[in-house]
Amino acid sequence: MKCININYKVPDENAEDVEKVLLEHGEFMNRTYVKGSEAIHPIHTYFTQSKELIDPLNPEKGFTGNTIFTLNEIWEKEEDVIAHVSRASKAPHFERFYAANKYATVSLMGKVIFKLD
Repeated sequence: MKCININYKVPDENAEDVEKVLLEHGEFMNRTYVKGSEAIHPIHTYFTQSKELIDPLNPEKGFTGNTIFTLNEIWEKEEDVIAHVSRASKAPHFERFYAANKYATVSLMGKVIFKLD
């Protein structure tokens, strides 16, 4: 299995824009990977969002002023990831999606090292 994992550390004042583009990407995926489509769909996909804690072991210390987002997609084969990136790069939201990477650490074609079923 191959993975796309993108981790965003976004100043709170820009978090709404990144959230919007991630939701647009989710909408694109919902439209693209429907039953009956020829497009190979991901095995599993989820996006997360959380305020960044100053000290994760002591939440009472408060927040840093950043929001953390993750985009996580698990695909069966490398070719499926390549096809997805190609399709996504043609989507209307892609320019904004790509621009959000200024806040990101990107792992493309990573591998699953643990999975709890």
